[in-house]
Amino acid sequence: QHSNTLEAPDKKIMSSVESSQELVSVRTCSRTVAGMEVKFCIWVMNRCMMMWIGDNRENFDSMTMSMPLNAEKGSVATANMLSGGAEDASAGLSARLCKKLGHQVIVSYNLQADMLILEAVER
Repeated sequence: QHSNTLEAPDKKIMSSVESSQELVSVRTCSRTVAGMEVKFCIWVMNRCMMMWIGDNRENFDSMTMSMPLNAEKGSVATANMLSGGAEDASAGLSARLCKKLGHQVIVSYNLQADMLILEAVER
């Protein structure tokens, strides 16, 4: 499915994870951020989500995985799986989503490490 907006992704995605009989569900969308097209591709699996964020280059430079350690305390473990320059952005996004969703989250952030772009992408 393709849409132009990514409204409340955590609620839509996680409700589909919990109710879906599919092994993998894929969602794509794009949004204009700071004058450039940012693409999102989200794979939803049973209690796991992977998110790719990039531009028209469609590269795959960095990837970070976060897993919940203690749901009550909201602690997570984060590990870089692929290094390429945006590990901090990938790690921050995966850790925040993992804490919020309580599931394993893998993020591949493939945009320039600019705080204005990162803040807009996180919204």
